[in-house]
Amino acid sequence: ISFLSLSEFEQRTINHQPSEIKVAPDYYPVCQLKRENKRITKSLSGYDMAIITLTNSVNLETGIKVVSLATESDIPIPESIVYMVGYGQDVKDSDPAGRNGGILKKGSATVMACKHKTYGNPICVKPGPNSKQIAGPGDSGGPLLFSPQGPIIGVASSGVVLSSLADLCVEYSSVARMLKFILFNI
Repeated sequence: ISFLSLSEFEQRTINHQPSEIKVAPDYYPVCQLKRENKRITKSLSGYDMAIITLTNSVNLETGIKVVSLATESDIPIPESIVYMVGYGQDVKDSDPAGRNGGILKKGSATVMACKHKTYGNPICVKPGPNSKQIAGPGDSGGPLLFSPQGPIIGVASSGVVLSSLADLCVEYSSVARMLKFILFNI
């Protein structure tokens, strides 16, 4: 597991070894269907979450920041503005170096009602309000926040092309809806 320190003076990668990975139990049936090449008629993003236990404690003096988790009531409503962070691809970046990912980026998005069948009731977002920016390949696992300071309300899972919107919707697993699983395993 690698963390990138957020120090403005010295950005560096800090590596940790995982000792245990706990996947949300509701995610397994969907994974089994995929392994059996059976058709899945709903998006599986609502349960796309895991708890990773590290072999050593994280030293917060290295520049790694801690952001609080959502509470059970922290579920955004459609048209609310949220913030996303990730290292993924950004084909609209004017700097060619940023198009392939690997550069930490943050942006805002607008919550929308999911207009497709889903498992686990994920948080769906679309670009906006003042940009065409959206999470992309490589952003999976990145946080969705109520404000730039937190709390974390979602974890990036997948993108879905919606023909009715002629655009992409990104699904985030809801921390509030998965809070019992999270708290039981940390």
